[in-house]
Amino acid sequence: MNGTGESGLPEIGVKLIDRDHNYIVELFSELQFHTVAGMAGGKTGAMLRQLAQLTQVHFLLEEGIMSATNYPGIAVHQLRHQWILEQNKALATQRGRKALERNSELLRYLADINDEHIRNDDLHYGLWLGTKAPRCAPAARNAMR
Repeated sequence: MNGTGESGLPEIGVKLIDRDHNYIVELFSELQFHTVAGMAGGKTGAMLRQLAQLTQVHFLLEEGIMSATNYPGIAVHQLRHQWILEQNKALATQRGRKALERNSELLRYLADINDEHIRNDDLHYGLWLGTKAPRCAPAARNAMR
């Protein structure tokens, strides 16, 4: 691991995962800005759908890497991913600026949950992976820094 990424969150040590984390955090920040500024609902709706889709694809990638490296905590990690996805999808179904304003608290909560997931669950995986890297499958090793 190389410390802290662009988003201020810890780097996990897998460049694809770290890249996605930075992008997801950036999307949350942009959504929060648009909500506070009262921007058009169409743009925020598209961003919410993009966030939900990106998060889903990211979690599949993350779980695939965890599976390839035989991570023993994958089952619990998948359950946490499932819960986060359900919350993101619920938020993404909101329509219009007023709906998002009503759910701005949920948006902040999900951003915090995302940060906490990276700082705790994903970092735990990164630390575990750092001790297992020499024995990882070549494809998983190539995804690492």
